[in-house]
Amino acid sequence: MGKREAGVPPQPKFLGPSRVVFLLKTLQKSLPLEAATILAHKSSSLTLARYQSHWKRFVTFAGGRQVATPVVLDYFMSLFSQGLEVRTILVHKSALMDPLFYGFNLNLNDQIYSDFFKGLKTKRPLKKMLPPSWEVGVVLAFLKSPRFRDNESIDVASLLLKTLFLVGLATGSRISEISALRRDILHCKFWPNKDGVELCTKADFRYKSERFLKKAPILVIPSLKKVGNKVNPLCPVDALRVWLDRTKSWINPEDKIWMNAATKLPANSRLLGLRFKALIRISHNDERHANFHELRKIATSLAFDQGLSLKDLRARANWRGDSVFFKHYYSPQSVKQICIAMGKRLN
Repeated sequence: MGKREAGVPPQPKFLGPSRVVFLLKTLQKSLPLEAATILAHKSSSLTLARYQSHWKRFVTFAGGRQVATPVVLDYFMSLFSQGLEVRTILVHKSALMDPLFYGFNLNLNDQIYSDFFKGLKTKRPLKKMLPPSWEVGVVLAFLKSPRFRDNESIDVASLLLKTLFLVGLATGSRISEISALRRDILHCKFWPNKDGVELCTKADFRYKSERFLKKAPILVIPSLKKVGNKVNPLCPVDALRVWLDRTKSWINPEDKIWMNAATKLPANSRLLGLRFKALIRISHNDERHANFHELRKIATSLAFDQGLSLKDLRARANWRGDSVFFKHYYSPQSVKQICIAMGKRLN
């Protein structure tokens, strides 16, 4: 097992319900408060919230048992038995890494854990990535229908579905990135004549691939030209402009772009994912499966098929190389409607 480094405190007796508080109390036994606070809060607020959920689950599972390798492996095995994918269980592992190292001298990167996860992958191989079961053209045609056409007059709930989909397609961003966008002038800037918009996430948000970036990228969305004297109903910039205007009076202390149309309160990524699924189902008139990440796959594939270079695609998607696109994302796509995908005007 991994050796305890200098300054690592002895094993505490109680886990406690809060991951951050547990880390703080453990680290403060050997470190100054400021250093302990930095270590306990080293991840983004979004990641800390996710880790807290996993930590609480582990604490409940462990009960009053001594925290040691058998209990930890038993916990991972329980998640596996519930049907969780190995990559999902690895997120639980990440949540436990620091508390178990600093509190119990358990290094979850030791060989016994690495071998255990190799065994899980062998027992349940990663499923082949299948193309989405829904069609982007069907959704876009639905968003041009009378129910969604006029951004100024449609109900706010429908405007949320429309704006979320068009901005997701236009940026190709992950749901966590979309959720972290802000509407204040520092994070949302419309170009003159509303010819485009620049978006960025809140300051403490960390992209999944931020280790490859010097700073968080600016998401640029160009407008679609008007059809005669009318706004193109599939223009993401106009949909976003109207959405922000119609929700500007709602209670929103963090200046989030996305709001719950039912409660008029800020929306989290889970609610946005549910709204996306709802749009796919009503546009296809059935209960087919869908998840928001498939929109990223479609956006990157559409942009590539219509001439976006791999270099530009990598930059906009925050990828280090080309292999991730062809291995996990690319699926030939076609669309009849004029739209924006990955910042590129299609058709």
